[in-house]
Amino acid sequence: ELGKTKITEVDYKIKTYRGELPISREAIEDAQYDLIGILQEDIQDQDEQTKLAIVADVMKSAKVVNASGLDGIKDILNTKISSVSLVVTDTMFNALDKIKDKDGRYMMQPDITSPTGYSFSGKTIYPVEDTLLGQEGEMKFFIGDVEYFLTLFDRMQLSVNWEDNHKFGK
Repeated sequence: ELGKTKITEVDYKIKTYRGELPISREAIEDAQYDLIGILQEDIQDQDEQTKLAIVADVMKSAKVVNASGLDGIKDILNTKISSVSLVVTDTMFNALDKIKDKDGRYMMQPDITSPTGYSFSGKTIYPVEDTLLGQEGEMKFFIGDVEYFLTLFDRMQLSVNWEDNHKFGK
């Protein structure tokens, strides 16, 4: 069967994301606070938010499967996909956080092994802003193996450099 391996061609679409923060060396040197630290945090946050938006856009292209209530969600978790995590809107996270089993125990549990600190029905759960997967107030979710569904190639990763500018100097 090795000789009959099917290779799927992948279209690698490369996009460049960039921005600029005009600030002078003088402003940095004269600041009464850690201006560089603030800029580094802001740039890192912009990088993370950009990547999150890209990933969310790809997740929206996943095959839509409707789930009716908790039983519908459990059907997907138990029968449709083997390697599963949940990416849910904040509104959906809030609703899932209130669900109790027949003994009155919450279905969402603190989980120190989970990167987010929570699991739902034994699966890692990642809450995101409502607007990343839908509209404000919508209960949307992605159930599946995110790493299998998409790959984000970060060719150059985040980089920052000084540019000589006629207004701000270097």
